[in-house]
Amino acid sequence: MDQAILASTLHFVLVFVVVGTLAAELALLRPGMTARDLHVLGRVDLAYGISFGVLVLVGIVRVVWTEKGWDYYQSSGTFWIKMALLAIITLASLPPTFRYIRWNRRASSGGQLPSGAEIAAVRPYLWVEAALLAATPVLAAMMARGV
Repeated sequence: MDQAILASTLHFVLVFVVVGTLAAELALLRPGMTARDLHVLGRVDLAYGISFGVLVLVGIVRVVWTEKGWDYYQSSGTFWIKMALLAIITLASLPPTFRYIRWNRRASSGGQLPSGAEIAAVRPYLWVEAALLAATPVLAAMMARGV
């Protein structure tokens, strides 16, 4: 199979994994979570982080070694907007991850589970990630067409 087709296919599959794990996080993060729910949430967040990181790496492979090549993308303003969105998504994902780790440590040592207020403070980060993630396919399509 052609490298460009393989990289493109892997990239699309990873997009679905990233979207699915983010949706699962949004569904799992709710008041009344049990310690088990919190553990699962931490695992889903780990899967989200790993799949997002691999998605970015595969995207870099596509930009540099397949598709149209680095010269095409480096002069594209749309490409740089998309890269900025991915950086913002990465930064927005950090506070929830750190909270999940803290909550899991607290719960595993017999401490209390997160309060409704603690949970409510994390949800906006996930929604920011989801909104920006939803914008990236539009930017990708624009990039591919030289916009």
